[in-house]
Amino acid sequence: MTFTAAMFDDSLSPKAARFVLLTASATCVLITLDTNVVAAALPSIARDFHAGFADVEWVVSASLIW
Repeated sequence: MTFTAAMFDDSLSPKAARFVLLTASATCVLITLDTNVVAAALPSIARDFHAGFADVEWVVSASLIW
């Protein structure tokens, strides 16, 4: 696919574009942080509930959905 200048919409002001970029970046940082916290806590969760890895896989999925 060839991209041309007509394919891009330049209707956002620089201030609005910066806001969108910062919002998307902050969201990605928070998702990464949350995933790392859950990954670090997963062994403790499994040990406390006497569960195997397959039993606590839902914790990671649930935390990403939440």
